[in-house]
Amino acid sequence: MLADFPGLIPARLLFGIDWHIITRVDCFTEFKERYVRVLSNGGIFTGGEMEDFFGGNALHFLGLLPPGTRSMAGWTGNRKRLRAFYKRENIREPKWFQATDKPGSAG
Repeated sequence: MLADFPGLIPARLLFGIDWHIITRVDCFTEFKERYVRVLSNGGIFTGGEMEDFFGGNALHFLGLLPPGTRSMAGWTGNRKRLRAFYKRENIREPKWFQATDKPGSAG
């Protein structure tokens, strides 16, 4: 698929797992590290594509990119609405939200 659709799969593929199921597997804590090893050693994704795969693409898809970041589909304002919700409900922003608060920090 990567050869047939260059650039499309790395830009659109979303990573996700069901942690309640994966925790039953031996060495589940090394799951992401093993994924990274396979994807990087196999030359499947570049570093930036891997960062997008592990989170950036989901932020694009859900419209949760930081303000000022150019989204492939355009900025939807979801991040702004979510930030307002956290503030209004007195909820501490999750670490992933804070970690991706600047343009270019999608992973």
